[in-house]
Amino acid sequence: MDDLWMKEAHCKEIGNHPFFSEPNSKIELLAKATCGECPVKDQCLEWALEFWEQGVWGGTTDKERLKIRRSRGTKSRTTKARNIDTYLRDLPPHGTQARREAHYRSGEKACQVCCTGTYEKSANEYWGRQRGRAV
Repeated sequence: MDDLWMKEAHCKEIGNHPFFSEPNSKIELLAKATCGECPVKDQCLEWALEFWEQGVWGGTTDKERLKIRRSRGTKSRTTKARNIDTYLRDLPPHGTQARREAHYRSGEKACQVCCTGTYEKSANEYWGRQRGRAV
């Protein structure tokens, strides 16, 4: 599958952050809305399904793509996780050192957001709230 379609994608115009935000956030909804009007949405979705991309791709989240894979009978690429839903839910947010290490542990190249680590502070605040601690 070639990546020439990426040149026409609407997401190029707004940057990566909305597409790798916290699940079910308003920012994620913005990313999905951007995808809704994109002329290459279908190619983007197929790319994400084939290469197991993280974040919003083709107007779908990780969990939504997992359901598509299951309906198509695609096997999970990770044998370490018994329950892929739990595995995806428990991953730290993109842009953190922990998520970057998770990329490498799963045998994939870290995404651009994780390589730059520009969202480390907001991720630390997120996980601090999740654990009931003030950061």
